[in-house]
Amino acid sequence: MTFSSSIWLVTTGYLAISLCIGVWASSLGQSSYEHYTIGDKKLRYWHIMFTFFATSFGAGNILGNADKAYKVGLPWLAYIFGAQGSKIVFALCLVGFLARYRYKSLAEFTNEIIVRDRVTRIFSALLLCAPCIAWTGAQAMGVGLLFKYFTGTDPTLVIIITAAVFILYTTIGGMEAVVWTDLFQGVLISFLALFYYYFAFKAINFDFAFLARELRSIDPLLWDLGQINWIKTLNLFLTAAMGTVVLQVFWQRCFAAEKPAEARNGMIFTGVLAMVFVSCTALAGMIVRVMNPELSTGVGAWMMKELLPQWAALLMFVFLIAATMSTADSNLNSAAVCIMNDIILPFCPEMSDKMKIRLTMGITVSIGIFAVLGTMYFKYIMDFVNFAYTIAGGTLCPLVIVGLLWKKDKRAPFSHENCRVTPMASKVSLIVGSAVAILFSTVPEMKGFFGGGVIPAGLVTTGLLFLVSSLGRDRSPVELKESEFKTPLLEE
Repeated sequence: MTFSSSIWLVTTGYLAISLCIGVWASSLGQSSYEHYTIGDKKLRYWHIMFTFFATSFGAGNILGNADKAYKVGLPWLAYIFGAQGSKIVFALCLVGFLARYRYKSLAEFTNEIIVRDRVTRIFSALLLCAPCIAWTGAQAMGVGLLFKYFTGTDPTLVIIITAAVFILYTTIGGMEAVVWTDLFQGVLISFLALFYYYFAFKAINFDFAFLARELRSIDPLLWDLGQINWIKTLNLFLTAAMGTVVLQVFWQRCFAAEKPAEARNGMIFTGVLAMVFVSCTALAGMIVRVMNPELSTGVGAWMMKELLPQWAALLMFVFLIAATMSTADSNLNSAAVCIMNDIILPFCPEMSDKMKIRLTMGITVSIGIFAVLGTMYFKYIMDFVNFAYTIAGGTLCPLVIVGLLWKKDKRAPFSHENCRVTPMASKVSLIVGSAVAILFSTVPEMKGFFGGGVIPAGLVTTGLLFLVSSLGRDRSPVELKESEFKTPLLEE
């Protein structure tokens, strides 16, 4: 059997297993809207840990970061530390608190805890969908790159088949299907990643001093943090950090956790492990730069095919397929939940449970198709993701931070009635902040100022939140009813 045939056989088998798990979980997933969206809030530590990890470790973190590190070198670690380190900070500061609630999304949380405003909730949901759609599409892009490199065939067919599988099991099973497939895929990823990094570092005999010398001989900036533009590096760090903090997939899992402590510990474990693994991925990309400086993309695939024994390359292919599927299904489900929960349901609060599930299933299919088509516009996987991170992170992250910290009464519970952010301020800041993010990310003359849009968007959003709220806030004393803040909160 040829290597190309083995690739097709392994892929078919893996997709079949994933589909079977999704179908098995579908009956429970469709039993109620709570099951479909947050697993009836019964996720335990092992589910939390592996679904966090599997979601974090997709095509972007394996293929995308290898490509960017190949091009940028050591400075790309700023982005990785921002993306992965923010998960640890998020876990320590917020995850345990969020896991006390039964909300479905960050937008719903914002509506109840920070500012009750329908426009803000809808606009927040749209912003939350952007990174989810980007990550879903990026996984399809990653599968296409792998197949094109390994088999030399047109990847369109396999992209369609792979996308159809994860769209199908995510649609029929919701969160229940996602967490069970993530459990399987997370264990597989954890094991196979060790092989990937072993063979990558073996190519330079584990001599990182040699790697540094060779990279400097190609371009001194590839291994020198002292000569880079600190504004652009800060922008990279903040884009990753702020975008990660507002990712719906993580908030949704916090709300789905049965016990706050387990959610916090699972996220901490994920952050530490992902920090190590993704940093190793970046180093692997730099190693390929030394060995073959003529590539433009497909760095991870080149290393697997050219440096690994055939049996190991086959295992690595399984590893990458698992990584792409686990991230795609999670983000697809999260985007669909945002649209259903925060855009449709506020206008149809009396909708039956059965109809909620059916509509969410239809939305899931639509988003999956749109996400896969959207990848055609971007050359690099991480370019697609960074653009979405900039818009969502630059606006929603300041809203969450300011909203939680700027209370009328520090001793009173969190509630929209106890928050100083006004509905007008939230609307204005999100709309203007998003426009600023897009301008500073797409207009070359403006992009040169900060290296991207997240810094100006964050500054504008924060400033407007304080300014507009101060001009129009209600100065009456806070009066909170017990029922208004204890209803969504779990019993201690």
